[in-house]
Amino acid sequence: MMRYGGVLAAATVVVGGLTTGCAAKGTTNPDTAVITAGSVSVLMETEGYGGAVAGVGVFGRIGIVGGECVGFVGHGAPKRLIVFPPGTTVTGHTRSDLVIHTEKVTLRIGDEIEGGTRLNGQARTRLSHLGDLSTQAPKACRDLPALPVDGFERAEKTIRVP
Repeated sequence: MMRYGGVLAAATVVVGGLTTGCAAKGTTNPDTAVITAGSVSVLMETEGYGGAVAGVGVFGRIGIVGGECVGFVGHGAPKRLIVFPPGTTVTGHTRSDLVIHTEKVTLRIGDEIEGGTRLNGQARTRLSHLGDLSTQAPKACRDLPALPVDGFERAEKTIRVP
């Protein structure tokens, strides 16, 4: 197991959908958006990525990074923004009632999650490499590294944060 920043990445290639499904449709420079729910911002791509990839599995705990953006926290490593896939929606208006609906999975702050990223563990990706997020994201989050993540599953361990 290799550690990349705030995210642990499996050395194996993510199979199926991430590797082949993305190449079949989408764009190599997806449009992006920021969903704001009260004082919390959720970053997302609004189009599927269509470039060639060999993804890496990632997992971590969802938390607030940069004071107001959703990202990976914990595991003794630096924090990373999560860029959610197209179709992600958000309900709630505070950190305690924020619910992220993505890929048929419901996520909350404190959830341990597993997924995949197309970046082969390049956990230092700047927002400027991800659509217009470098200008769309709140200023407090713009200098943090980010990972586009998809293929979400909830891990067995969940820590709820009030």
